[in-house]
Amino acid sequence: MKKVSILLLIILITESVIFPYNIHPQEKSENNIKKIIFNRHYSVKFGVIPVGTVSVTLIEEDDGYTVNATAKTIGVADVIYPVRDNFVSTFKKDLSSFIRAKYTIREGSYKRDDEFELKDDEFICNRNGNITKRRLQSKRVFDMVSSHFAFVMGMRAGKDYRESADFLVIDCKKEIKPEVDYYGESVIKRGEIEIKVHQYSLMLPVKGILLAREEDKKVYILLDQSEKWLIYAYVPTKWGNIHIAVSYTHLTL
Repeated sequence: MKKVSILLLIILITESVIFPYNIHPQEKSENNIKKIIFNRHYSVKFGVIPVGTVSVTLIEEDDGYTVNATAKTIGVADVIYPVRDNFVSTFKKDLSSFIRAKYTIREGSYKRDDEFELKDDEFICNRNGNITKRRLQSKRVFDMVSSHFAFVMGMRAGKDYRESADFLVIDCKKEIKPEVDYYGESVIKRGEIEIKVHQYSLMLPVKGILLAREEDKKVYILLDQSEKWLIYAYVPTKWGNIHIAVSYTHLTL
């Protein structure tokens, strides 16, 4: 069942696990003004069986954008192997790199706490209190969570998808460049709503981040044509097919 918990993270990779139709009002804090840009929920199914949910909030702050995402199992999956994961990542508004990230992983009896920070050309990883540092050849790097927004928000700013994906995704051990291909336009239906989408495939061969790491196991994602946000993802694996979809209640135009 640990594979199920990893599957919940796939939605965080496909760069924008959110849908942009309802914009929330600003929230003020003592130190700065926070603007909640998006707050969305996604369902995750293994074949036809619901196994989890993912919720994502994107907040605009003074020093950048912050993503707060939670993943959890439901139903039988939650009884067999409960997952309660939280991911927080802050990245620069100019999409030049991430700034810091914190992951709290709680999966069955497994626990892991990660903290990442980028200082100039040095990457600092704190995994369960074990700190490692290394110099980076490229300064345009993103953690797993913020990498999605770097890709999608780049296209929202008018960049080609190849240029938008021109960065590295980093973890404690290495950096990997994502491979993205475009497969044209299509129309899908969610309930009574028809949505025009762009179709992409995604390959991100980082162990523990994405299961579809082989050439014949690419992730296929559908992004809304106008706003470029994720609508649906199809993930073929050797264990079965994973389906990730925005909650129907968030498709009200």
